[in-house]
Amino acid sequence: MHSAWSLAFPETNASLRTDASFIGKDDEDHHLGETPLTDLNIGMVSAFPLDYMHLVCLGVMRRLLKIWTKGLLRTRLGPRVVKEISNRLEALRPSVPLEFARKPRPLREVDRWKATEFRQFLLYSGPLVLLGKLPDEEYKNFLLFSVSLHILLHPILSTSYCDYAQELLVLFVNYYGQLYGRDMIT
Repeated sequence: MHSAWSLAFPETNASLRTDASFIGKDDEDHHLGETPLTDLNIGMVSAFPLDYMHLVCLGVMRRLLKIWTKGLLRTRLGPRVVKEISNRLEALRPSVPLEFARKPRPLREVDRWKATEFRQFLLYSGPLVLLGKLPDEEYKNFLLFSVSLHILLHPILSTSYCDYAQELLVLFVNYYGQLYGRDMIT
């Protein structure tokens, strides 16, 4: 699905790409032309790992914060609420352990946040500072994302509860589309 600014992927049950399906160009919409990388005789899907930092932290988490702070009127939080969330983030600064690379910064600085700040927001501070500030359905949707990533990033939980995390992520994507528009699932 194409929007004016991006390509959206709203499906949660699409077949996974494989090296063979890439070489066979099974998904015609995905292939815009030839790539010289196929001459390297490497797996065009399996040789390129998914990058958590860019997909999750600088991808989905950043997009959510931008939707809430700078998005369309129907999804944007008011300036007072954004300020209250920022105040909560700044109030956490003295309590943040040294193990965290950065102290929380206000939402007005989100354009300058680093991946580690988005990670901290997703896994630790976000569930606290958003409580009672986001509309309930949006908060619950955020928690689906946060809990699923807690599971997937944990060395023990990820093996025992991987299927559950996947269920949570499918719910997250489906509700995300309902809340923010299917064209926002990029």
